[in-house]
Amino acid sequence: MSSDTLKTYMVSMLFKRNGHLTSGCTGQISAVTFCAKTRTKAAIKILLGEPGVRARQVGDMDYSKTLEVLENDIWEEPEFNSHLVTACHKLRKTPLKNLTAENLRMLIGQEIGLIYLIPLALDILENHLLVSGDMYEGDLLCSLSGVSKQFWDSNTELKARAFDLIHSIDSVLETLQRAKSKLDSNISW
Repeated sequence: MSSDTLKTYMVSMLFKRNGHLTSGCTGQISAVTFCAKTRTKAAIKILLGEPGVRARQVGDMDYSKTLEVLENDIWEEPEFNSHLVTACHKLRKTPLKNLTAENLRMLIGQEIGLIYLIPLALDILENHLLVSGDMYEGDLLCSLSGVSKQFWDSNTELKARAFDLIHSIDSVLETLQRAKSKLDSNISW
């Protein structure tokens, strides 16, 4: 199997069914466990991350402000009473510094405040590639992957950071490929 074919296969295993991890993930996690035994823990930490991780403060953005303040747009109370709608309205009133990976996943998935939230999501993903919100490992990354090409083309600095993130994904996939190959050779029938 070529390197590109394996990468495509592994990515498809991770993001089957519209971005939801499936039972196919077991092989990757097993490979990650194998990597830990061969001292590639840094790649594992980047891959798996930690739940509830928050972004670090960078640049001159005031992380004590809310999306409502930053966008100068106060939304009226929601007319549609669903969990998603009420949660998004509530999160717009939350200081950026208090948003978790799950909060970012939810807001980015609804295309709310992208110009302020994408940098925070990238901060987290650069340190914990498959950090999980409340849904599954890698859900923040999947949410980010749904952001339109138009947004990335309009925000070249963020696009460059996202491009670097793609290289991190390639690096993790290469680590998994090496681990899989070694594991396959050690346990072949």
